[in-house]
Amino acid sequence: MKKLSYLLSCMALAVSVAFVGCKEPEPAPIVVPPEGGEPLEIPQVVEPGAGKVTLVVHVPDGTCNGIVAVGQNGTEELTWDPSGTDFTPVADTEDWYQVTLTFAADMLVKVIAKTQTGEVSWNTQWGLNTVDEETGAPLETNVLIVSGEGCVIDNSENGGEVKLTTFVENTVTYFDVKAWKSAPCVERNEAGTATFKVTVPATTPETAFVSIAGNWGVDGDPEYWAPGAVLMTREADGTYSLTKEVPAAFQYKYIVSADGTTWDWAYECSKQFDMPVSLQANDVVEAWKEEPWNVAPVPAGNGTFKVTITAGYVEGNDIIFTGNFAEKAWGESDRVMTKNGDVWEWTGDYPENFQCKVIMQDAAGTQTWANGDNQKFDGENYNFSFSFPVE
Repeated sequence: MKKLSYLLSCMALAVSVAFVGCKEPEPAPIVVPPEGGEPLEIPQVVEPGAGKVTLVVHVPDGTCNGIVAVGQNGTEELTWDPSGTDFTPVADTEDWYQVTLTFAADMLVKVIAKTQTGEVSWNTQWGLNTVDEETGAPLETNVLIVSGEGCVIDNSENGGEVKLTTFVENTVTYFDVKAWKSAPCVERNEAGTATFKVTVPATTPETAFVSIAGNWGVDGDPEYWAPGAVLMTREADGTYSLTKEVPAAFQYKYIVSADGTTWDWAYECSKQFDMPVSLQANDVVEAWKEEPWNVAPVPAGNGTFKVTITAGYVEGNDIIFTGNFAEKAWGESDRVMTKNGDVWEWTGDYPENFQCKVIMQDAAGTQTWANGDNQKFDGENYNFSFSFPVE
């Protein structure tokens, strides 16, 4: 009997363990994004293991064809080519996607939504996170970390564009995307002759200049997303107009200048526009991010600029100093900097409201632009830091 009792006890224990093993998984937690909004049911994704990181992204309505990751991690799976590495749908969800990437200490990641036709460009990357420069308070937050501590959001470049930095391996981080920089799944215009009319804020003086920066041509063309390259005409009613050939799927922003020579992304409107299918644009700018006529100019002068390269330099290449000079300006500079230890130096005259950047050039003359925005000279600090894409 003792043996039978023992056997029955073992059988009961086995059945109990079996039931535990088949137990329904814990329900997914409900997380409210820090800035409020609708609660999100977070899917449970397993940790990826050593040497890997996993990103899980909740996409907004209007995402029709999936998303990709771009950036750098020292492998071919992650480059700055916007074609990117595909996310895959999270099982049993309709609006969550995941991707597992190779961890690198200096890795950077951005996320882009595919268009209806499967194309990928920077125009449909995830939306801006902007803050009030005086108070630091959020103005617009379109990308949130809602769970996990596997990386950090950096929105310090290009007017609030979001990239991920400071990754931790073997982690899963969950994101909520409220909006893409430009809607990926809308009908796009055909190439043709377009007319633009824009109503500007009442604070814009009659002497101001307005430019349309957009994807005229392709990256590298002189008008491609170049503030001041395409100017509008001021009309008697205070609006600005332009008639010009546009490419298919044209996207653009309006930028203002106080003098017609000093152009800066700080003086753009915050909204990016899609060209209507009709090729007739009638837009309204509610406000400029900053108003250049209220900014005291930084005077021209002469000085020695010193540049530190923080990443991406290839030994033996030249570093060329470029900026908004009157002669041989952006991309045309022959101002090769002198290497002095770990710092590159250039001495010479600079114009009013000077902005600068550097280019790395190899022996064959191939040029690579530094990452990020142009940097503004404040009239006092001649020291700048730049980095280059890391292959």
